[in-house]
Amino acid sequence: MRNLLKYFFIISIAILHIRCAESKEWKVKTTLHFEIYHHNLTPRELKDISYTLEEIYKKTTRWLGLTDSLFLFWHKKAKVYIFDTQQEYQKFTGAPSWSQGRSDLTNKTIYVYKDAPLLKRNILPHEIGHFVFYEITGNKENIPDFLEEGVATQQEGYIRSRILRTRALIEKDIYIPFKELITIKVKKLPKRKIPDFYAQSFSIVYFLLKQYPKRLFIDMCTYLKQGLSFPQAFRKSYFGEIDNLTQLEEKWKNYWLKR
Repeated sequence: MRNLLKYFFIISIAILHIRCAESKEWKVKTTLHFEIYHHNLTPRELKDISYTLEEIYKKTTRWLGLTDSLFLFWHKKAKVYIFDTQQEYQKFTGAPSWSQGRSDLTNKTIYVYKDAPLLKRNILPHEIGHFVFYEITGNKENIPDFLEEGVATQQEGYIRSRILRTRALIEKDIYIPFKELITIKVKKLPKRKIPDFYAQSFSIVYFLLKQYPKRLFIDMCTYLKQGLSFPQAFRKSYFGEIDNLTQLEEKWKNYWLKR
C-alpha cells in the first residue's frame, strides 16, 4: 500500500509539472540559489521576493552552522512558482481553499501565490527549511518527523508562541516523552496534538543549536544520511555532551524552564 501511495504521489507531481509547463508562458528570474517562475510580478515585487528567498536561505544555513564553502550540497537551484492569484494556484495545484503554498521536496519546487498572507513569514521559511534539511540528510525513512519539522520551523514567525507553548507543556508535564516523540508520524497525529508537536519539535532543535556546537548537529544529520537510527546518530554525535535521549530530555526541560 505504501509503495502504491508513493506511486500515485509521484504521478500527481509529474502531472503538476506538466500543467505548469503548459500554462501561459512563465517568466524566469534566477538568483544564486533559486529559479523564480512568474507571470506578472513587477520589477519591484520580483526584487523583493528574490531578496526574501536569499535571506531565508542565508539565515537558515547560518543558523544550522552551514556556510556556502561547507554547504556544497545545494547543487541544484530550488524552483519557486508564484501564481498571480489564489484561484490560479488552486486550479493548477489542486490545493484546498485554505492552502497558501505547497512543495515537492523530491524536485525541490515550491508553489505559492503572490498575495498569500503568510508567504514571507511562514510558508517560504518553512519550505526552504525542509529543502536545506533534505540536502543534508537525504530522503531517508530513518529520519524522525520531529527533527525534520524542528528544522523547518526555525525561521518561521511563530517562534514566541512556540516557546510559550513549550514552557506550558513542560510545566504541566504534558509534553511528548522523547522515546515516543522519535517514532511519531505527524500525518497520523490528531489535529489537536499538532500545535504541541510542532512547538516541541522546534524547541528541541533550537536547544541543540543554541547550547552546543553546531557541528554536532551536522554530524548527527550526516550519520542519519548514512542510515543510522536517530538514537545511534545522536549518541555518536553528542556523546560527552549529552549521553542519551533521557539526558537530552532532562537538559531540554531545564533549559526552557529557566527561560
